[in-house]
Amino acid sequence: MYVVCWGRGWGGGCCCCRCFVLSLLCCFFVLARLKIPGLKFDIKYQQLVARFNSDMDKVQKLYTEHKDSPPLGRNLPSTSGRICWSRQLYHKINQTISTFKVNKKLMALLDTKKAVKRYNRLAQVLVDYECIFLEIWQMQINVACVNMNSTVLVRNPYTQDYVVNFDKHILETIRDIQVLITMDIEVNKQGLALFERKTVLLKDVDRVMVRKLRDSRGYWISFLFK
Repeated sequence: MYVVCWGRGWGGGCCCCRCFVLSLLCCFFVLARLKIPGLKFDIKYQQLVARFNSDMDKVQKLYTEHKDSPPLGRNLPSTSGRICWSRQLYHKINQTISTFKVNKKLMALLDTKKAVKRYNRLAQVLVDYECIFLEIWQMQINVACVNMNSTVLVRNPYTQDYVVNFDKHILETIRDIQVLITMDIEVNKQGLALFERKTVLLKDVDRVMVRKLRDSRGYWISFLFK
């Protein structure tokens, strides 16, 4: 059984309303089995559907306002943070509709059928949002893999100083891969290969930085990842 809870997620909306609807549904299921006269379940069901429509209004408003720059979870890069955010919005409406489907009388109401159609449209928008950013991210992995073959320590032609030539976006990509794997999202072969080389990659970069600091005489070092 679901219980009433209070809290805020990455979407910025209070989740107590959604849990309240689920709690009422569970109570109605129990009361319906007792066949107590005079409870007027049809009216109560309509009120629940109206509450669900209100929840969808909030989710749609959050999506419209924040889709271009969503609030990201702590320590989450852009891509995995966006996907987590969209999935949380989806979960806000999917949990309720899944509970609705258990009650045949509730699903038979005209208002419920309209709400289901609206849910399908909103859910498809959230799924498409995830797919778009995931596809863009998969293409960016190829760029990160190309950068892996660059010289790590190079000399600035103007100042003659040595600079560690390491793309910081590679670290962000690795973190994205780690989060996406925990979410059971498929990552392409290039991404998995990059993730498997994470420990060696960071260790090699650290070695080059230490070597650069110690090499006071300014020898040129060419270092390639193998």
